Amino acid sequence: MSYSAVERGKDFVESKSPVPIIPGKIEVIEFFFYGCAGCYQMQPDLDVWFQENKDRVMRRRIPVATRSSWESLAKLYFRLERTNLIMDLHGAVFKAIHEESISLRGDDDQIRWIREKGVSVSSEEFFGDERAVDGRIRQANKLVERYRVVVTPTLVIGGKYLTTGGMIGGPERLPLVLDALVDKALSMQGQDRQ
Repeated sequence: MSYSAVERGKDFVESKSPVPIIPGKIEVIEFFFYGCAGCYQMQPDLDVWFQENKDRVMRRRIPVATRSSWESLAKLYFRLERTNLIMDLHGAVFKAIHEESISLRGDDDQIRWIREKGVSVSSEEFFGDERAVDGRIRQANKLVERYRVVVTPTLVIGGKYLTTGGMIGGPERLPLVLDALVDKALSMQGQDRQ
């Protein structure tokens, strides 16, 4: 895929503060919010794209919690991650919110929902050290600020190229834009080694 198929300013912008790249793989950061309909709609296509590109990309999800009303769902993500439930329940969280109209904003709502999913986890294990979760939210918000994320979903490719669901324009363009930006990042990675 040629990265000349995408246009700077239309399909992506360059980050003003790129981070070092990972040799051999390109990191793709996915900024999302569980309450975001666009994130929910893009998730299945992103999952397929990441699976097809696992040999050349590394996925990192970052829940956006720049509004106080978003913090509880970011906490849910980090709690699921800490208890190794994220792989099994990430998509189910989106489905609960967007298809089943289940509120997962309260701590009681979250633990009840997880137990209803058949997962046996104690409250102590699930909530654990909340200071660590709060720290992860602060780190996530620093990345949001660093990359100037203003909308979800936002994807940052190779620490340098930023695109959004709106810039991509639709599911049919997702692989085209992401492939082109990964190719561009890999090309730049090769130039950096010379």
